[in-house]
Amino acid sequence: MRLLVLLRNESRKTLHRLAFWVTFLFFGFVVLVDQLENMARTQAQPDRYDWTLPGAWADGIGGMGQPALFFSAVILLLLIASEFSWRTARQNVIDGLSKSQFFVGKLLLLPMMVGVFVGFTVLSTGLTAYFATDMAAFEGPLIQPTDWVMMGAFATAVLLYGSMALFAATAIRSSGPAMGVWFLWLALVEQMLPSVVNKIRDGWGPAMAPYQPGALGMRLLDNLEHDPAALQAAAVRAMEAGDPIPTALPGLWPAAWTWIAVLLLVSYILFRKRDL
Repeated sequence: MRLLVLLRNESRKTLHRLAFWVTFLFFGFVVLVDQLENMARTQAQPDRYDWTLPGAWADGIGGMGQPALFFSAVILLLLIASEFSWRTARQNVIDGLSKSQFFVGKLLLLPMMVGVFVGFTVLSTGLTAYFATDMAAFEGPLIQPTDWVMMGAFATAVLLYGSMALFAATAIRSSGPAMGVWFLWLALVEQMLPSVVNKIRDGWGPAMAPYQPGALGMRLLDNLEHDPAALQAAAVRAMEAGDPIPTALPGLWPAAWTWIAVLLLVSYILFRKRDL
């Protein structure tokens, strides 16, 4: 079956799910309220607030990127896990889809979430910051090269969190428990695991901590990872204040894409080995 047919089927199912609309509209409301407040403050007190282009790109993605990761993953957990608990996955295969085609359909949900959440965040950031920017006095590009990198990092982070959600939904096959395990991993396991590993081998815990999938997603949203000038300025401020000097995480992009590939591969293997 062609990818376009699978994409059309998944789009229709997604757009007819109340869970998608409730989650996305709540996210959109939170984003718009926050960014409209930033725009109003900048227009009222430009000496205190700066929600203008091109600086707003990093602030908008860094500020709203984390909610986007969580809300997009929650939608994927609800959409995918329910296919098993409602027996629609089994019915799809009975109706003519192969198991591989069904899984590919679920994979297509990941770039769909990237398009929806990254697209909405970037569009709302650009529009609100544009109206707060004095375009008559503006010089230079509205989007700097580092901003494009930041947007790519945002998309990668959504894919990474989506891959974690797909793995949890495929392995557990029930929306509530899958969501619970997913939150437990982010909130508890990733916080405790480095300490456990450090007791086994001293020094390994702190080294592995930033390379866990949840932590990598957060680091991808940090502008200091992608803007050398901002990183240097932050290092100077830290030195003056006597704080730890921030550094970029080595191998951030390869580590993130390795986790995405591993999570998707293991999800497929688990899906193929278990009955529907």
